Amino acid sequence: MKPNKHIIATLHENYVASELGGSVVGGSGCGTLKGDVSIESFLIECKATNKLSRTVSTKEVRKIRLQAREVQKNWALAIRTGAGDQDEREDLVVVDLKTFRTLLT
Repeated sequence: MKPNKHIIATLHENYVASELGGSVVGGSGCGTLKGDVSIESFLIECKATNKLSRTVSTKEVRKIRLQAREVQKNWALAIRTGAGDQDEREDLVVVDLKTFRTLLT
């Protein structure tokens, strides 16, 4: 049996926070709190699915970019596909090209 969406999301958020030395934003998505994980210079929105693919929409990129800007941080979108199957799992991060270029220097 595969875990439900809430469990998948919680596990993913905790994993991202742990891997990046950040903290899970308690109550994110409810009220005024924004993003799912916060680290020093990034606000990260986490999305996880049991499926082996996931579409990233301009709307969700714009949303996390605006939320990050409000707290003067960079934005990132952390995506986990194949969440229910460790052999199929992929953890990916989406950032804009300007941010990526800065990370390379």
